[in-house]
Amino acid sequence: MTITSLLHYADWDQFQLPQFARRNAWPHDKVISLFNSLYRGYPLGGFILHEPLTVAADEATHRKTIVDGVERVAAIYGVLRGRMPLFLANADRSAWQFCFDLNQEQFVARDGAMMGNPRYIALVEFFASRSPEVGKAITALYPCPPDDIVFAEYLRRIARLARIVDRSLYIEYMPTDASIDDCQAVRDIANGKSDGE
Repeated sequence: MTITSLLHYADWDQFQLPQFARRNAWPHDKVISLFNSLYRGYPLGGFILHEPLTVAADEATHRKTIVDGVERVAAIYGVLRGRMPLFLANADRSAWQFCFDLNQEQFVARDGAMMGNPRYIALVEFFASRSPEVGKAITALYPCPPDDIVFAEYLRRIARLARIVDRSLYIEYMPTDASIDDCQAVRDIANGKSDGE
């Protein structure tokens, strides 16, 4: 599954959480760390999903249960869509605003001073359409063009940023007949927890 696919599933409310899942969002520093890892191509760890064998009669869709990776899915969706995904029903849904700093080649929480500065790419706007807004990011640099060497480096960084959504995520699936207790046990093992914790 790519990040584009993950966004699509979340847009269409195709994920759900088991009762044992944490329902809180990460703080900004962890989100920034995740995106810096995505950008640099570092491993993110696996995600564990479960597609139950039976679907309740009152469910309109067949949803995938996120057994492990809830916070990462929520962070990716929250940053690229500017809001929390629907499966986090009780989460703060205020807009998440992050930028990519072309000078420092890192992600930062957006503040008012960055507005209108083309060296800070607002991620929600950049990833708003089906394909990243590479052309707009490049065109925005023209009113204050950097020298040719810096401009070439900015182009490389913008292209690399755009490829984040093409990144493949490592997904493992629980057997369809696994119980909720089985899912919780696997999640606990994946997170290094033992029965005594």
